[in-house]
Amino acid sequence: MVSDATWDDLVIEKITPSDDLSGFNCGDEDLNEFLKKDSLEQMAKQLNVTYLCKYNNKIIAFFTLSSDSIKINRDDKHIVGINYSEYPALKLGRLGVDKRGSSEEV
Repeated sequence: MVSDATWDDLVIEKITPSDDLSGFNCGDEDLNEFLKKDSLEQMAKQLNVTYLCKYNNKIIAFFTLSSDSIKINRDDKHIVGINYSEYPALKLGRLGVDKRGSSEEV
């Protein structure tokens, strides 16, 4: 069962065209459609990067990261000690966990 898994059992890697996404279902059709139809195209356009979380070579989750920034209000620059109008950030854009979860062998 996944609940018996350790961090050493989890593999996280970028999505590739050869990944079999057909069995993945997080219960949210928009997220499922993004993963299966849009993730590779958006990655090719360098909009974001999608990572797959795998356990026993089965996809159990995915997440998408993209570059972002935190805008610093001019009045707050002295409070936070940053002399920039924007500060680099990483955005977790999408996150889906397979519905099979820990109650079923994946």
